Amino acid sequence: QHYDTFGSAPQGGQGQGGAGAGPGFGGGGFQWDFQGGDFSDMFGDFFGGGRGAGRSRQAVKGEDIEIAFSISLEDSAFGAEKEISIKRDMECAHCKGSQGEPKTEIVSCTHCNGTGHVTKHYRTMFGNIAQSAVCDACHGRGKTPKHKCTACHGAGVKPETDTFKVKIPAGIDSRQAFTVRGKGNAIPFGAQSGDLYVAVTVARHPVFTRKESDLSLDIPVHFSQAVFGDKIEIKTLYDSISLKI
Repeated sequence: QHYDTFGSAPQGGQGQGGAGAGPGFGGGGFQWDFQGGDFSDMFGDFFGGGRGAGRSRQAVKGEDIEIAFSISLEDSAFGAEKEISIKRDMECAHCKGSQGEPKTEIVSCTHCNGTGHVTKHYRTMFGNIAQSAVCDACHGRGKTPKHKCTACHGAGVKPETDTFKVKIPAGIDSRQAFTVRGKGNAIPFGAQSGDLYVAVTVARHPVFTRKESDLSLDIPVHFSQAVFGDKIEIKTLYDSISLKI
């Protein structure tokens, strides 16, 4: 009876609450398993929030990408332009992101009957609940090409290696990142690509040690220089200077 009502029966005759209990509620005497669904997904559309509400709208931007990148102390201080290569989803050159063969007929999506959305039904303790979601077949457009692109198999995008130059901002430090707009993953139909986030690590320098905006270095001096003082020449990242001991 419990299975017919809620979609699953309690495990072992009673709930296994607490950490590691799996999907659904824990600690309440027994679990409800929503068969891979998320509680917020089901109620997001009704309350205007949660992940369900976001999924009911057509995606307008591709996924962002984050990479790690090591730079020198000099690049960190002065800024630099570097060439990088990353693997990302790019618009299919054959179909131009349309998902179909060139000049193929565009027809109504049979999966959603041209609405761009599909309705999912869930059985919960509150009764039957319906959730509207973007159609996976047409990505909310309501139309699909009659013949899929043979190059990308109808995806509209293909994983490619993209090589380009990025500008490293001056003053950036380890554990900081900068953004390259439009260099994330692409999505079909010419929509905006995601962004690339470059997380920086500044390599150890053989002479200087950086702490925030300051640089320090160790210089050995003779005993007489320490006692009587002296002037010595030292090199900085910018130029050579005369330092009075």
